[in-house]
Parts: sequence; structure tokens; C-alpha cells
Amino acid sequence: MFLSGGIHVMFLSGGIHVMFLSGGIHVMFLSGGIHVMFLSGGIHVMFLSGGIHVMFLSGGIHVMFLSGGIHVMFLSGGIHVMFLSGGIHVMFLSGGIHVMFLSGGIHVMFLSGGIHVMFLSGGMCVVPTRTCHALRDMCVSAPRTHPNVKCMSPQGASLL
Repeated sequence: MFLSGGIHVMFLSGGIHVMFLSGGIHVMFLSGGIHVMFLSGGIHVMFLSGGIHVMFLSGGIHVMFLSGGIHVMFLSGGIHVMFLSGGIHVMFLSGGIHVMFLSGGIHVMFLSGGIHVMFLSGGMCVVPTRTCHALRDMCVSAPRTHPNVKCMSPQGASLL
């Protein structure tokens, strides 16, 4: 899709989806595939879905329910809501609002910020040392539900 929008509904679907300067509403149910977004936004709703999602200079609203997959964001933002979801999330120079409820997975943030709200969620968060102490303080306030926080030193070693 180039300079495209519209409403896209996928059921038991896969394939490769490439969006450039595109938006629209995307609803996926029991679907996967590879999704590449460049300078794109829109609303993305995933239910029982996975796949590989790559976003570059992109935003939008992403809602995942019982979903996983691999999500890579570069210079991207947006609102991400996950319920009973996992997967691998890699953010580089990215921000946005991330809300996780009963969710886990691996979250790697490099030179990234944003607001991350985790409720009854676990998984592993890897963040640069500069932002680690604030994140750890937030997690320690609810020790029964806090995720494992690993801090990366400038040399790449992890500090607990």
C-alpha cells in the first residue's frame, strides 16, 4: 500500500503487508504474517494474532488481545495496548504510550522513552542505565507485580 488507507479485516490470514505513507483501520483475527510500516499510522487491532511487525517513523494505535509476535519500532511512537499478550518488542529511538495488562514478553528499549504502564504483568524489560533507576523505582512500588528489570551499561553489560 502506498499513500493508502481504508479498512482492512483479516481472518485466519497471513502474508506480507507493506505500508508506505499509509493509514486506515486494520483488524486481524487469528492472523499472522509480516507487516512493514514506513511513515504510517492508523488503528491496528489484533486478536489471537502474531506475526512480525516492523515500524519505521510510524505511529498509530495498536491494540493486542491474546496476541504475540515480534514488534520492532524505529523512530516510532503511538499508543500500544496489550491484554493477555506477549511477544518480543524492540524499540530504538522510540516513545509512545504502552499499556500492558496481564502481559509479559521481552521488551528492549534503546534510547527510547515514553510511558509504560504494567498491571499484573511480567516479562523482562531491558533499558539503558540512565533510565533504569526510575523504572526500577516504579516497579518496586508494586513488588508482587513488577517485571524483571535489566539495566544496560554503556558497555552493554547488564546490571541488576
